[in-house]
Amino acid sequence: MKPILAVLAAAALQAAPAPADTAADNTRGFSMCKPPKSREEWEIKSESGSLTIVHKVHPAAVVVSFATVINANNFNTKNAAEDNWKGISASGKYKDLKKKGVWQCRLPGGGAGGANTHRLDMTFTADDGNLMTWKVYHFNNRFTTDFYMVSVIGEAVAAAKCAADLDAILASIRVFKPAK
Repeated sequence: MKPILAVLAAAALQAAPAPADTAADNTRGFSMCKPPKSREEWEIKSESGSLTIVHKVHPAAVVVSFATVINANNFNTKNAAEDNWKGISASGKYKDLKKKGVWQCRLPGGGAGGANTHRLDMTFTADDGNLMTWKVYHFNNRFTTDFYMVSVIGEAVAAAKCAADLDAILASIRVFKPAK
């Protein structure tokens, strides 16, 4: 029995992400990890108000934007997704922008504790002519008044190649009550 426990403990230690493999904002109660099978292929970047995990070769990324809930509309993730579409489509920044739809769903693998989300799916053409896919998951932190928009964006071909890794990143998302 002891050898089995030792093997299980060793497996658990190997499966736990190293701090360098985790992007976290402890003041907002959010973290996500690089995909376990290809950690060396991904890079973590942190800018004010967002965390990003970017693929080093393929143009694909997971970008997390934070916002504090300022009105009751933000708690309605469907309205937030629709408002996001209105803002993006009115900006004029994206060529051939198309809305594929808004769906209620959960993050792959139960990310964010299985939070209810609304996903806005879009496509557009990049300046170099490549088709880009853009999925934005909208959800709230159940412990705070923070609202999250998690964008999965990349070239359509690259996003398909990296689909398992992107799903692993989304599944690794954790929301928690920030320490005071």
